[in-house]
Parts: sequence; C-alpha cells; structure tokens
Amino acid sequence: MAVNGITECFAMASMNNAQVFSHGSFLLVSAVVHIALSFCLCSYLNASGFIIANAVNMLFRIGYSWRHISSFLGDRTPSIVNVLPSFSTIVFLFFALMATLFTLLVFGSTPGLSHTLAHVAIGGVLLVLVVAHIVSTDHVFQMLTHRLQKYAP
Repeated sequence: MAVNGITECFAMASMNNAQVFSHGSFLLVSAVVHIALSFCLCSYLNASGFIIANAVNMLFRIGYSWRHISSFLGDRTPSIVNVLPSFSTIVFLFFALMATLFTLLVFGSTPGLSHTLAHVAIGGVLLVLVVAHIVSTDHVFQMLTHRLQKYAP
C-alpha cells in the first residue's frame, strides 16, 4: 500500500487536467472491479478473499501510476527493482515473521497479561531491529544520510 501511495501521489502531482480526469475514470473502474472481485473471492475464501482482492487492486493501481511516471520521466525513470527490498531485508523480515509466529504459539495460547506483553515486547524488539537493518543497508537512506551530512555543523 505504501508503494501505491507514493506512485499515485507522484503521478497525480505530474498530471495535467485531462490526465487527472482519465485517472479518475480508471479509479472508478478499479473500484467497481475491486468490489466484484471482493464479492467473488470472499464467498469462496472468506476474509482472505478480501485481502487478495485488495492486493490485486493495489497492483493494478501501482501499474497504472508507474506507466504514467515512466512516460513523464522518460529515460530518467528508475528501475522498478530499485523499489523492491534487498535479499538481506527479505531474509530479515522472514526471520522476524517466524520469530513472532513462534512467540504467538508460545505466549498467545496462554491467557494472561504477562504473556501478551512478552509477545508484544519481542515483536517490538524485532521491529526496531528490522528498521535498523533497513536504515543501515538501504541505498536510499544512505544517500539521504550522505546529503544531510553536508549540512551538519
């Protein structure tokens, strides 16, 4: 959803009036398709169907916005691969997922506030570790840090 927000924001900011109306028409069609897809998938997959319908809708909206961004920027368009997380970040996120699922199995089945707080605390520590990893390894953060260091006293 974050990628959709960023791409739609940039696309909307760079559109002229005709393109904005065209984008509005796309969003109308997208909403109708999303409702139909949600209805169909929810009847077969329950709540998971709604999540899948949302994911499909977001992918189409990202694709539509990316097409406009590519035509607007031309040769200066960054590769879509640059938006994706690195392999080490994916591995780190997978580890965090497995660890939190394990703590849910251990602490979630036992009633009590202390067990719930232990699960939340472990999840919070893993969140901080994941954010620290992303900030230290992501090239966008490194570039931003380098630029900000020029202005530091």
